[in-house]
Amino acid sequence: MAAVEADAFDYDDGEVIVPALCGGNIDLNQLTTVVMRGLVQMGRYLRIRTELKDRPGALQGLIDLTASHNANIYAIRHDRTSRDIAVNAADVVLDLETRNEDHAAGLVAVLEEHGYDVDVLV
Repeated sequence: MAAVEADAFDYDDGEVIVPALCGGNIDLNQLTTVVMRGLVQMGRYLRIRTELKDRPGALQGLIDLTASHNANIYAIRHDRTSRDIAVNAADVVLDLETRNEDHAAGLVAVLEEHGYDVDVLV
């Protein structure tokens, strides 16, 4: 703003100058929350939970099916120790990047068609 007021720019009369105002007091955690909520609202971020059999390859099968439908995995939480699941099971939460609401809904439908019991968390 100071540069505009000091005539430090070469611009024509009538030309619109828009200064960007920002400061170091932006709370990055709050900004992250706002961005994430926007992505969720647009259907571009999806968090799901499912339960897998605790055996080699089960997680890989879920990952492969997710990848084959062009959803990018942002994060995975894999828990075999929870008291809320059977001894031979694993609780899995996937944070996914999707294109839009239709893509997210289609992915959930495909997972369910392949036998996964999917809970949409976000």
